Amino acid sequence: MEFESIVDVQLRAMLDGIEQDLAQRREAMLEEARREAHSRLRESRRQARQRMSAAVTEAREQWYDSLRRARAALAARLRHKQQELDREQLQHGERELRDALAARWQDAAARREWAEVLLQDALERLPRERWLVTYPATLAASEAQALLAAAGPDVVLESEPDADLEAGFRLHCAEACIDMSIAGLLAQSEEIAGELLAEIRRQQGQPEDGP
Repeated sequence: MEFESIVDVQLRAMLDGIEQDLAQRREAMLEEARREAHSRLRESRRQARQRMSAAVTEAREQWYDSLRRARAALAARLRHKQQELDREQLQHGERELRDALAARWQDAAARREWAEVLLQDALERLPRERWLVTYPATLAASEAQALLAAAGPDVVLESEPDADLEAGFRLHCAEACIDMSIAGLLAQSEEIAGELLAEIRRQQGQPEDGP
């Protein structure tokens, strides 16, 4: 009986040791599992934050790209609108300029100045040979001859009316032509367009170079 009691005690002690060892191992395994789960959770959260950050960055870039495209489209529309407005203003300005030149032609002093500018330009640019000057049919031949007499004796100048001329003169010398009719003056489109736009914008208080 005493021997069996000792064996029982030793057996229980051994079983208790085994159970304690198992408990320690189980706790260690649980702790390791908890650390692994926590690590995986951190990694999962880190990856989720990275994906979220990448998604936000991509969305922001897409928004910026859309904004840039919208701004470019708006700028293009504004330029197109400004070009349309410029064309309308130029057309209106050319009509006003044409009317102003036609009205100026009705003044005798203005006609004399017109002829002086024509002849001065011709004397500076053309050989002093035979010149043919055409003038509006509504202008009296006597007045036309008087206006053109300032060409001087070195030039053989002939003049004749032209029914197609509204105002001004055209001077022909061989293949050259100095066109100081209204149509000829307005034909200098680029220079006149620039001057008209500059004047229109000056009156409107806009910068002369425009958008």
